[in-house]
Amino acid sequence: MDFDDGYLVLGAGTRLAKVDRGEMSPRERARLLALLAAAHRRPIGPSPLRYVQLAPRAMREGDVPLAHMHIALSGLGKMAHPQEDARRLFIIDALMEGGVEPAVILKGLGVESADGGSPLERYSPDQPRVPAGNGRPSGRWTNGDSAEATNDPPPTSGPSDRQANESQASGRPVAAESFVSHIGPIWNIPLRDDFDELVALASDPSVKAAIETAWTKSIANPKYPQENGFFILRDPQTGAVSVQWVAPGFAGRLSMGAPPPSAIASFNTHPNPTGSPMIFNGKPLVENGEPQVWSPWPRAADLDAAMRWGFPGLVKSDQGLFFYGPNLRPWR
Repeated sequence: MDFDDGYLVLGAGTRLAKVDRGEMSPRERARLLALLAAAHRRPIGPSPLRYVQLAPRAMREGDVPLAHMHIALSGLGKMAHPQEDARRLFIIDALMEGGVEPAVILKGLGVESADGGSPLERYSPDQPRVPAGNGRPSGRWTNGDSAEATNDPPPTSGPSDRQANESQASGRPVAAESFVSHIGPIWNIPLRDDFDELVALASDPSVKAAIETAWTKSIANPKYPQENGFFILRDPQTGAVSVQWVAPGFAGRLSMGAPPPSAIASFNTHPNPTGSPMIFNGKPLVENGEPQVWSPWPRAADLDAAMRWGFPGLVKSDQGLFFYGPNLRPWR
């Protein structure tokens, strides 16, 4: 961890905090917490997080030795596996830049506060703990049995405690190193324990043909792209793989419905060109003065559905194929 070009950075230059930014907003603290938890593969306590937040303040005030002392006292300045952890950090940062809420990242990493409250609103340099009961941070969540994978702006309410703990209570594995992997024209990221198994599943003739069909349908009309998807099923007796299609959606929305009992994974497309502007009600979407653009990554609702269902998801975009969510359950 060091300072570079006005930012506190970690790994391969991932920006944690801006030196001249001043006090962090709750969402900026949430992002920082998610990045540190991803880099170190563990929950980050209030004391080390406080030191990390104090470091930019000291640098802003011109006290360089104190800034580096805060980094040292945090115990977070060095990562255990620099190359692999820096790559994970880069991916998590890109997910949040693409619209995934820090709450979803922390949920995927299995990071919950000890008292059951949200870790996102608890830490600041001046007040490291906020009493439980202040509510959970908002995020892109779905409710009920008919989960929707949507790219719409996040709703104002967060998940219930039942939803947040559902995957843990069911014993479904959700590992930090199994959060997301990618195969595409820019890079290949085999971060998952089940990466080879998912590649084999996507290469199954029936699944591969369905992926190609879904993508072709999704981009058939560039002016009106359409999300398509299906569940991937496995026969519990023979192990044979098949697909069950869901009704087509719109450019940024697809209702998957409830998964069949034999479902082992889900698939959907993100057909909007990467970097193209988000248009809602005929106008570009702007948040905090910044025009919003479409991301190729799995989005918050995709991740939430995968966590609740307890099996991985696959997303196809113009940047390749992404794997995310819980590990693929072994057959037999």
